[in-house]
Amino acid sequence: MKYKFSLSCDDELVGYCQNIIGLNGDSILNNDNVRYHKLELIDFQVCDEYLKYLKKSKATIIGPCTLDVLDFQGISIGEYQFSIIEEIKHNELEKIKNDAKLSLIVVLNSITAGDEIEIWDKWRTGKPNQKNEWIKLSDENKEAWLNIVKIYHFSYKRSYYEPYENVSYETYYLDGNNITTYESFFCALGEAINGPGGYYGTDELNILDCLTGGFKACAPFKLVWRNHKIALKNLSITEWENKIERNKKENSKIFEDDYFHSKPEKSFFDTIIEIFVEHKITVMPLFYRVISSRGNNTAFVSKAWSDYVVYI
Repeated sequence: MKYKFSLSCDDELVGYCQNIIGLNGDSILNNDNVRYHKLELIDFQVCDEYLKYLKKSKATIIGPCTLDVLDFQGISIGEYQFSIIEEIKHNELEKIKNDAKLSLIVVLNSITAGDEIEIWDKWRTGKPNQKNEWIKLSDENKEAWLNIVKIYHFSYKRSYYEPYENVSYETYYLDGNNITTYESFFCALGEAINGPGGYYGTDELNILDCLTGGFKACAPFKLVWRNHKIALKNLSITEWENKIERNKKENSKIFEDDYFHSKPEKSFFDTIIEIFVEHKITVMPLFYRVISSRGNNTAFVSKAWSDYVVYI
């Protein structure tokens, strides 16, 4: 039987399971104003070697753990991390052998979106080999797809079998036909630079990390943005504000503290263009002309959509 997930604690393999419930953060347990979550590992099979170790050492399962997503070869293609709060003893694991379900009380580091756990099944046979597989997904599942893209990028399998070298002065082609939401922009950008299922940031902050190296395309480079007017219309201030509200809702499932993001002063499209220009990314057919330069502040005007849009 090929298992879909493995559970490890303190770098020791605990066991395998076929499904997991609760990673979306919906099973919230409040105890003395501390927020915990309940996870259920379905069709769980504990490793005999680990069970022997627990018996001999009289240790318990508690603290930081990792749930690895496995491909059909049993290689990790992504992971989720959390901390187990209520310890589990070896005799409890022996009982689970009959029930085939392991219940955990944990603190989650992050949560899944939409059908993220189910969407992983599309990746178990391999990374997508065609672009735009995410297009037909719902908005929530586009977010799930983008989460998977990011998790896969940092996985053992991607790092080992698909190592990146920093490349500058290349030309990449961004298909703008389906950039209608915040998440769809990053889905499309990742594929433009790193192929089907490729990653190149998930927000305006980590795209800055990508531009400085370690994610294949390294500034400066040229980006040919086809049908950019679709994004110009849809990546508005309102869409950015909606994304911030979605982040607040997700954050509330994990943390007691309020999520903070400053109120956008311009559209997300304008912000992305500013980032590109500041990092010497040539965006076509968005042509820029320097109209003034004082110290570190350089003003640019875009002739592509307005004669009056100025970036400082």
